[in-house]
Amino acid sequence: MNRIRLLFNNVSKILGNENIGLIVLTDELKTRQISIICDKNTREAIDMRIGKMPGNKEMLPEVLTSMLKAKLEDKYEIDIEDVANGQYVTIIQDISNGDTFRVKASQAILLSIISGIPIYTTKELMQKQSNVFLGRGEKLSLPINVVTNSMLEESLKKAIEEENYEIASRLSEELKKRKNKDHTI
Repeated sequence: MNRIRLLFNNVSKILGNENIGLIVLTDELKTRQISIICDKNTREAIDMRIGKMPGNKEMLPEVLTSMLKAKLEDKYEIDIEDVANGQYVTIIQDISNGDTFRVKASQAILLSIISGIPIYTTKELMQKQSNVFLGRGEKLSLPINVVTNSMLEESLKKAIEEENYEIASRLSEELKKRKNKDHTI
């Protein structure tokens, strides 16, 4: 299987919505990027870790990670495997015995930042979901298939209010496609 190692690049607020953040991961050569949506709490937790605020080492996630590292060393990896229902399908895998644990992508990234557990994805998913990495730009593209239904509905409402009917049409089509898919399962 062709796998690509992903590296944390940055996290930022989404303009116009304080409750949503955007995490950017890049390939090792920094040529492609994947954007992952997170909530405000996760964004703030990541900001706290990358800002190296004093007192982090005594926080529960850091303490637990230190305890596990001492016993298990480098036996885990994070795999972003697919996209389903507007979210990345992400697992933490114990590579010594094959056990897997499903986790929200944003939480897995936070764990990676704290613990150093490597993050991987498949070459196919990277090609499908990524954009060219342009550095820390003002605007980022985000594939519509990784936006939750509630965020799509909120964006649709805003697009209609702003009379941006082209975007409203695309958002509406994505919502219809998802609803039809849910009914066929």
